[in-house]
Amino acid sequence: MNDQYYQAFTRAIVSQLFVSGSRAQRVIQEINEENYQFKLEFRVKSAHAVAFRLEDVKAQAKYLNGGKRAAGKDNDCTIIDNGIFQIEVKETKRIGNTKASKQLIGGERWLKHLLYLVASEDETLKTQDPQQIYNLIIQRVGRGTLSRTQSRQVIRDGDNYRIRIGKNERRIDLTRVKNEITQGSSVVNDRRFFS
Repeated sequence: MNDQYYQAFTRAIVSQLFVSGSRAQRVIQEINEENYQFKLEFRVKSAHAVAFRLEDVKAQAKYLNGGKRAAGKDNDCTIIDNGIFQIEVKETKRIGNTKASKQLIGGERWLKHLLYLVASEDETLKTQDPQQIYNLIIQRVGRGTLSRTQSRQVIRDGDNYRIRIGKNERRIDLTRVKNEITQGSSVVNDRRFFS
């Protein structure tokens, strides 16, 4: 995220709703759900990065009934850095049995809305080169079913990427995963947003 967009983001979004950092700093986003809690972390690759939960934005906006679980599906975390990373966490043996893709699509719709609001006051932001969107599913599996070689291995599932982690992991470093996705990505679905 460049300086201009970062400044617009910080003016438009309440500071309690996101965590941020500058190039080479570490950013840590807490994921607190009913069934699990852990921290996602990464080293910032671009000038600035932000991480946030769309649920928190929806709850703060207060224009939908239902608070964090208000109408409209969304993903668990969004990172804007050297790309836009939508992250969904699933606790399952088989990823095909989940609704992860629907949540990522819903999250993308919320993200478009949010980024439109960020850029609405500045025409030059709307003409910048858009960033690529990457969908990442974090699959939580039992420790007994996960070997060390499978841990953090990036698996391509159509338009989505997936990593597997043990259910007991409390800190997940996405730095290498993000780098691997952006460097090895052959764009299948050219979805981009401005940031």
